Amino acid sequence: MKTGTALRGGIAAGFALLLGAAAQAQIIKGFDITVIGVDGKPLAGAKATLQSLTTESAAYTGVTDAHGDYVQTGIPVSPKGFKFSVEVSGGTAVRYIREGDADLQSRNDRGNPDIALSAINYIKIDLRRATSFQGVAKDGQGVPIAGAKVKAVNQDDPAKTFEATTNGKGEYAIKELPFAGKGYQLTLERAGQPPVVQVVSIPQLGGLSFDFDLGKAVTGAQTAEIANPAAEARTMYQMEDYTGALGKAEEAVKSDAGDTRKAGLLIKAQCLDRLGRAAEALAAFEAFNAAYPGNADVVGVMVRLAEAAGETKKAEEYKKQYVALGGKLTADNYNKGVEALNAGRAKEAVPFLEKAVLDDPKDADAHKALATAYAQTGNYAGVVVHLKEYLKLRPDASDADQWRAAIPTFEQMAHPKGGK
Repeated sequence: MKTGTALRGGIAAGFALLLGAAAQAQIIKGFDITVIGVDGKPLAGAKATLQSLTTESAAYTGVTDAHGDYVQTGIPVSPKGFKFSVEVSGGTAVRYIREGDADLQSRNDRGNPDIALSAINYIKIDLRRATSFQGVAKDGQGVPIAGAKVKAVNQDDPAKTFEATTNGKGEYAIKELPFAGKGYQLTLERAGQPPVVQVVSIPQLGGLSFDFDLGKAVTGAQTAEIANPAAEARTMYQMEDYTGALGKAEEAVKSDAGDTRKAGLLIKAQCLDRLGRAAEALAAFEAFNAAYPGNADVVGVMVRLAEAAGETKKAEEYKKQYVALGGKLTADNYNKGVEALNAGRAKEAVPFLEKAVLDDPKDADAHKALATAYAQTGNYAGVVVHLKEYLKLRPDASDADQWRAAIPTFEQMAHPKGGK
């Protein structure tokens, strides 16, 4: 954590001329998405939505035509990709589309699938082979269970049953299952032992991970439990669908189950932070800390959000809590480096900012400031490394698109044609 007010003025100015055309916003023409229903026929007349994962407000709703096609044009580029949702009887099928997606038929000038530059992005979504499950089965002592049967029963049509057997490591995989709006009942069967049963809803199409942990699982003839919304929220959060994850987290917060509510509170706060809703994020982290105190990482985020909101008194109180929980405050190197950088002394700033990154490798601001200092001192390879780290730590920052677009320029400068 940094103490004091971060010294940010003028940091980005050194990049302005280098960004040039690379930072210009690009527009893609659109999408042509064909949806094949579970019955093998085009899914006609279904409500569908294309949601940008970069810009929360960019959502495009339409209806599939007689050929099962959903078409939208004039869509701004989304570096993080898109979420496509289509309503199917019994539920909603969700498919994430990102650059490099193997199912994209359009190609960029490098011959690779590309959702950013193509004229029309064609993709086929076949709900007959929409989902797969994979995971590990372990007994109550954490030992892998080999040779057990895993069954997946389609809850839309229980006659559709799929099976796999766990290997020596307790691993299983069931591939290419049809989409089921009501989810699947997964059952672990072992000789001479009661079955372990769980009903899993489907948060998105594609590979889903589900482990059988007998130390926690529902066993015997007990009623199967619908997958809790916190698990779905976490999956969506990992897919960087922060809007979708926030909705599921809100459901989890209302749960009577303690673990589900706890996870929901934390994911809600994280989503609000990622979406740039700082005031709401601070309130959500405070609510989590009040209910489940003792998490140093949570208090550390509260310090950052309180400082950003100008709530100095509150930030100081949270710093005391952070230190009491074992957190380390690391402001000096960062602030000295940024002060030198703002004064035009980039060479002097470098060693301070290098130490700041070592002080706290997860400090996104330190990585960005070090990238800036490296750019002004000619270490373009270092610029690339630390800009990528900055974007990894803060993918939804207001300047993320600017830095993302700048990386190719610095890569070329680091490795000019004919160089090594």
